[in-house]
Amino acid sequence: MYVNANYPPTPLRQVISRVQYGTSSLSTEEPVGLPIIRMNNLQNDGWDFTNLKYIDLSEKEAEVYRLNPGDILFNRTNSKELVGKCEVFRESGHWVFASYLIRVSLDHSRAISDFVSAFLNTKSGRAQIDRVSRQIIGMSNVNAEELQDLLIPLPPLNIQRSLISELEAARQSRKQKLAQADELLSSINDYFITQLGLTSLSSLSSFHENKMPTFAVKRNKLTKRLDVFYHKPEFYLLENQLHKLENQIVSLKNLSIAFTNGDHGGLTYTESGIRYLRGQSVIENGLELTNDELYISLDDHQRMIRSEVIPGDVLLTIAGSIGNSCVVRGIERANINQAIVKIRPISSVDPDYLAVFLNSDYGKLQTRRLANGAVQLNVNFSEVEDIKVLLPDLEVQRSLVAEIEKRRTEARQLRQKAEAEWEAAKSRFERKLLGEEG
Repeated sequence: MYVNANYPPTPLRQVISRVQYGTSSLSTEEPVGLPIIRMNNLQNDGWDFTNLKYIDLSEKEAEVYRLNPGDILFNRTNSKELVGKCEVFRESGHWVFASYLIRVSLDHSRAISDFVSAFLNTKSGRAQIDRVSRQIIGMSNVNAEELQDLLIPLPPLNIQRSLISELEAARQSRKQKLAQADELLSSINDYFITQLGLTSLSSLSSFHENKMPTFAVKRNKLTKRLDVFYHKPEFYLLENQLHKLENQIVSLKNLSIAFTNGDHGGLTYTESGIRYLRGQSVIENGLELTNDELYISLDDHQRMIRSEVIPGDVLLTIAGSIGNSCVVRGIERANINQAIVKIRPISSVDPDYLAVFLNSDYGKLQTRRLANGAVQLNVNFSEVEDIKVLLPDLEVQRSLVAEIEKRRTEARQLRQKAEAEWEAAKSRFERKLLGEEG
């Protein structure tokens, strides 16, 4: 890859001013002390600070591990695809970093942090990292010495800036398209709810105001459960909204000719055959199937008839990612964490509409209200059949599904275009350095 490079391949150590491992002190979710960047915060698409932890260090320790804008952080231990992944730190304020990361500070008179990071995240940069990383108990690992030996085609600073400017324009274009896709997807719930004549729960101030730790419940409401969660005011607000259209309300048990859940235990897995859906396979409005899906033997296939799902059946997760629903398009076997709704031919419900309703705020909140458990939340199967569904005319159902599918398709196309353009931009960046493009 480097034989015809336009610029001299330079070992990273020649442009480094400092390399350092992070702190191994214990961090907590309590927002006390300084925010600490951990290996899980560094993902394929850059930083992810949604799950941030904090650490309380002495001033002396904090000074040792305090990050500066322009520092590059490397994942030194992670999965194969993330080990060696690097990003430039750009946050304001005081931050520190954990021991599974390596900080690299550059001599900025020779190399720009964004340029170095961008190159090491290209295919040729990743090829070097893959070459030196080692597998240790299911995780990959690289050390600081190996990172310093990585080669960077190093043009003059003005060319580095120009290349990064082009790449940044492509990054912003990608970001804009992904935001448009997210906006399309996030609009689906409110569109669907308002078209049904319901009020969007997110727009009701009382829905948010009532999320308080102390509230009153009338005694005649304490018929099913006595726990606090079941009686949170937002659930009664949902009930009141559905009550306004009670002539169109049908329970799941009255929509289904059969209502069961999947099976598990004692299965024999094979390389092909009838696919056995995992607990996490059901995502909102679809099945997320991977290359390592499980298949079951003929004997298990015959004894698991109650777990059979066929095209047109609707699945609803009742453990783990509670409330996710989708329509099945093939013949599968369901997991015990999935409820199977086999729709009655005379029930006048479109399967895709049912899945959309169950994925809406009005469906998910009903499912989550039923959740219980300390280690993993789950829903008692016997309670799921009482979930209420708002059922307009079949023509209205299909019209809503068509519009929602249109928005999903647009969002999917935007995402595909964003990723394709971004990959093309990274490829151009790489070729201009490695001599395949003038």
